[in-house]
Amino acid sequence: MRFVIFLVLAAGLMVSGCGMVNPITAVQLARLNPLEADPADIAVQVVLPDGVGIVSESAGLVLSATSGAGETISGFYPLHLLPGDVWQVAEADHARLRADQAQILTWESADPDGTNGSLTVGFEPCALGGGPTEAARVTVRLRIEPDGDFLPLLSNVPVAQLYDQADIAGLSACN
Repeated sequence: MRFVIFLVLAAGLMVSGCGMVNPITAVQLARLNPLEADPADIAVQVVLPDGVGIVSESAGLVLSATSGAGETISGFYPLHLLPGDVWQVAEADHARLRADQAQILTWESADPDGTNGSLTVGFEPCALGGGPTEAARVTVRLRIEPDGDFLPLLSNVPVAQLYDQADIAGLSACN
């Protein structure tokens, strides 16, 4: 099975396998199976620059997969902010995420080469105050093992590399 982990920073922008994603993390994540991770252990740490926030209720994980027979699953699991800029799937959504993981694992055992999937981390940014400066940088880390380290997906990446200037200037104000 091929399982890909993406980072989505706004509608239509996916960062995966490109120069911005930490290559050491890519190797480490390739060894981990998000289908076997306990939802309570999955956490995302987002360090945003001054002038950038996250639109309320826009942060989430999306687990998607397609079986060799063409069956599909795509579930959105909202992330809730905890202290330390850490986001986790709400306990109320753990059972639903576990059920989707189990279904995909069943497909994978029946047809490992025909089953494909992705785990996407996403959020919609918004502007705080005057918004980000041109030098603004963002860091995003992911953990899917109990008491594991946060693995850097993006490390101190300039916001200007993630968005074109029109997108940065056009960020909606945070509520």
